[in-house]
Amino acid sequence: NPTKKIINIKINQQLYSDCFIEIINTQGKIIYNTNISQNNKQIDLSSFVKGLYFIKIQNNSIIKTEKLIIN
Repeated sequence: NPTKKIINIKINQQLYSDCFIEIINTQGKIIYNTNISQNNKQIDLSSFVKGLYFIKIQNNSIIKTEKLIIN
């Protein structure tokens, strides 16, 4: 982080079956979401506008939110 085009997410194999990813802009709008069906996920961000976002990864027991800068 920061990134220009692609982010790679690796999830602990015991947790990924129930994981969900959201990318949220600074206004709180969800602009991308997906379920994870494997422990590695690649997301193409090349169509996103440059700026600050938040990426939220959650499953039934854990929620993790991090800043994501696209430049």
